Amino acid sequence: MSLREPLAAVLRLSRAAQNLSQEDFHGRVEPRQLSNIEHGKSSPTLSTLEDISAVLDINLVALLAAASSHARRQTPKEFLKDLASELGTLEKLGVLDNLDGEFRNGKLHSVHPRIRSKEVNRAAVLKCKAEGKTQVETAGLLGLGQSTVSRLWKDDH
Repeated sequence: MSLREPLAAVLRLSRAAQNLSQEDFHGRVEPRQLSNIEHGKSSPTLSTLEDISAVLDINLVALLAAASSHARRQTPKEFLKDLASELGTLEKLGVLDNLDGEFRNGKLHSVHPRIRSKEVNRAAVLKCKAEGKTQVETAGLLGLGQSTVSRLWKDDH
């Protein structure tokens, strides 16, 4: 099930529970846009959701969790248990340990160290070749596709 409609309901109910009108979101979200979101006619951007959650004074993740648990036909407690398991998967993959390394001075770093230029890749592949490594070993070591390694392996001029 798509999250659009459950999220629409969570947002509408949260706003109504606080006696807020759509106009109370002025300066953050236009009333027409909020109406379309609350009726499931459009999907909000992440920025729009951040603005809505700020006005509601409810954490964005809590709003999404409530919608997700409904979409999965789970209680919030069941959903949080599954979510903890999924966070465990991210932890096992090293995502959580490496997350800080993706930022420089609080900003997302746009150049990832595994994304290298063709010349850097070529030099690294030829170095592995000179060291007697196989193409398969080189691909695994450098994090490159085997077809890329094969192409660069032959390009030794």
